[in-house]
Order: sequence, then structure tokens, then C-alpha cells
Amino acid sequence: MTKTTQKTTRNHTFPAYRTPAILAVFAATATLSTACNTLTQTRTEVVAPQSSIASTNASSTAATLAAWLTGSYSTHAQAIADPSFHDLHLEIVPCWTDRADGPWLYFEQSSAATIDKPYKQRVYKLIENLDTTITMLVFELPNDPLSYALAWKLPRPLNDLTPELLNAQDGCAMSMTIALNGTSATGGSEGTHCPSTYAGAAYSTVELIVSADRLQLWERGFDAKGTIVTGSRTGPCEFMRIPQTVAAVAIPVFSDTLSQK
Repeated sequence: MTKTTQKTTRNHTFPAYRTPAILAVFAATATLSTACNTLTQTRTEVVAPQSSIASTNASSTAATLAAWLTGSYSTHAQAIADPSFHDLHLEIVPCWTDRADGPWLYFEQSSAATIDKPYKQRVYKLIENLDTTITMLVFELPNDPLSYALAWKLPRPLNDLTPELLNAQDGCAMSMTIALNGTSATGGSEGTHCPSTYAGAAYSTVELIVSADRLQLWERGFDAKGTIVTGSRTGPCEFMRIPQTVAAVAIPVFSDTLSQK
């Protein structure tokens, strides 16, 4: 079992997705021509210094990002426009909303044809830093993750777990920055620090753009020489927000008055 409080990298620089060329690719998702691939990430541990944690009140940037991320998403439109893309389903819901050290989010990704059998399940902890960036710590579920499939449908997702039981993913934390106009957030993992063992990869990268109506997710795996071996070579998966018809999930208001477990 790993601890959920260790140290996190303070110097976040992500030239791969901050360049105009990469941002232009994100904006042009209609022209993408390769399928979205899932990356297998290894067990890790990431820590944030207590001094960098800001109160998660309703006006905080961490709460804003949590609200944008929360929801149901689909790549159906992208898959119809370009059959080389898979039709994927994504659910992101708050969990442990009675804790003061959040927001915490549960992430479940699956094929649209087998929503009850997700191939990727993660828990994210959002930490607001003093420079207003947001660190997203990444955790895997303990034991058999599929035993928690469809947890997003529950009124209190993962309520039978505690953060101490999660497996943190060292080097895989993401840093997010909200745009000056307040309409989107951009970020991703850092450098080559997130290890991977999938399809011959040595490390994986994640780049993310999120706004109120969509989530653009670009995951790739690279071998030891830096050659891409898995994931899209041209751009991200385009997850569009869709109505959640199976279960209504409210977006909570995170308050610094919440009681700590």
C-alpha cells in the first residue's frame, strides 16, 4: 500500500502541449485520422507539499476544473466522422465529497458497446497550487478494478474505499492551467516521468484540454528511444459532453467548511 501524500514536482513545464502547433492540432480534431488508444500506466506515488494546498472553496480554480471535468462524455461523433476512431464512453464523477482535502474525482472509460466493462479506471485528486495551477494526482484502484465498474451510477461513488487504499502513480501527475478568459483548462503529464509497460512503451504522456462542453484527451506511449509505439500520432480523442440518462449525478460545491474525515 502506498501513501497518498508525498512530494510533487514544483517546476511544471510542458512544451509539448503549450506550443502553437500542438494547440492547433487540438483545435482541428475533425481532421484526425488515427484511433484513440488506451495506455497502461504503472503503480506510482506522488506528493504535494502542504504549503501548496489552497482551500477548495466554491470559487477556487480546482473546484472550477472539477466542475468542468464532471459529466458523461462520448467520442461517437468523432467515430462517425472518421471510422479509424473508436466509439468511446467516459464518465467522471465526484467522490468523497465530504472530505476537505479534495476535490476527488472517479474516472471510468470504456467502449460504447461495453460500458459495464471499463478498460480504464482512475481516481484523481485536484490540488490548487499557490501559482493558481492545479495538480491532478493520479491513483489506481486496489485489487480488481472491475469490481468497482459503474461506480459512477451510485449516489456516493467509491464510498467503501478511502484514499489510503489507492495506489498512487509516481511521475504521472498532471498540471493544469485555466486560460485567462476562464473558458478552458490546458495541461498534461510532465516529460518522460510516467512509466508504462504497455506495447513495448517505456513511458507514457497525457495531454488534456477541458472546457464546459468537451474534453480533448491525447494519450501516447513511447519506447526508450522516444519513438511513439501506442496512441494517436496526430491528435486527441474528442470527448463531447452528453446528457447522462442512466443516473443523475450532481456537481457538488466544494467548501472549505467541509469536515475532514
